[in-house]
Amino acid sequence: VVVYHLKRVRYLEGNPVIMDYNYFRKDIAKGLTLEIAEDSIYEFLDRELDQRAVTAKRKMVVERTNELDEKYLELDGFNSVVVVTSHIFNADGVMFEYTMSRHTPSNFVFFDQTQRK
Repeated sequence: VVVYHLKRVRYLEGNPVIMDYNYFRKDIAKGLTLEIAEDSIYEFLDRELDQRAVTAKRKMVVERTNELDEKYLELDGFNSVVVVTSHIFNADGVMFEYTMSRHTPSNFVFFDQTQRK
């Protein structure tokens, strides 16, 4: 499988707080460009390609910072980051995206809601 590989820094109120490493299957994210990646990949997938993220499997761990974290993120004295890995599947059950997001601890929030019937 051939993939697009993107590295992106996300900002909150002008501060670099997340380093994303994205991998998208080329056969599903056809025509993905730098301009699209700078705006909204999911809007492009949904509107232009009729591809929707239906299922996401995520794992969160805390790791020590690496060289790129220290270079690109505002760590506020922390020596660790929260690493969220995501496996994203479309309606056909095909995993079309893998993302590793490295979050600064000072801006990371985890919220979960569970409903049982």
